[in-house]
Amino acid sequence: MFALWIVRRKRSFSICQSDTELRDIFTFIFQGGYTLLGYETVVQKVLQLSAEAKVRVQDDLEELYKEGILPSIAGGSSTPFIHM
Repeated sequence: MFALWIVRRKRSFSICQSDTELRDIFTFIFQGGYTLLGYETVVQKVLQLSAEAKVRVQDDLEELYKEGILPSIAGGSSTPFIHM
């Protein structure tokens, strides 16, 4: 869930190590019962989430094609954004 928050809020993957205030907040709230993920774990989780999203998008596209719908993407941004 932490990795998903990082992606949705467009935070740096290193926030889990570099932001001591965030670490203090988690320690206070969870009374030491939860430790923030390390950088490597966050990157691994983000890659996993990305792969899962890619499969879901592919499945959705296949369903649309079966129904005779040919989707297209248009926009003024150089980076496409798909909200799920």
